[in-house]
Amino acid sequence: MRTFITQQRGGSEEFRTELEQVENDLAVAQKVAIDGVEALRRVEKERKMAQAEANHSREEVKAAEAKSRDAEQEISRLRKELEESRVEFIA
Repeated sequence: MRTFITQQRGGSEEFRTELEQVENDLAVAQKVAIDGVEALRRVEKERKMAQAEANHSREEVKAAEAKSRDAEQEISRLRKELEESRVEFIA
């Protein structure tokens, strides 16, 4: 490509310099694009990990709520049993 441009432009140093600048700009743009893709992949991986942690936490909360309901039912049953025992003791 460089040969074509320099031959068509009469080998002008100005055009060679411009071509080199464009090639440098392209290399920088490619590097930025690659870095952007890598950053996007890292963010996506972190998002998936956070989602997995959130799902795990939701499951733990559900389990804790179920235990809490069971404990409340047991407390209610024991209170009822205690009250029945009191009534029987008084009678």
